[in-house]
Amino acid sequence: MVWTAVDDDPRLLESKHFKGEAALKVWLAGMGARFGRENIRVNWTDVLRTDDRLLEVLKDSVGAVVPEAG
Repeated sequence: MVWTAVDDDPRLLESKHFKGEAALKVWLAGMGARFGRENIRVNWTDVLRTDDRLLEVLKDSVGAVVPEAG
């Protein structure tokens, strides 16, 4: 799911399921180009924080930065 990061009340931009990392990369790159990488919000769950491959995809595709836990 991709959400706007502009407002206090973010809205869902698009939701999609993927079977592979390559398709996810392409979609995220498209979302970043369409809505602006700085407007993409990541919901950092504990599971997501520990998935190194997915973290790299998010960094590369939308410039996501993992916040410190806390």
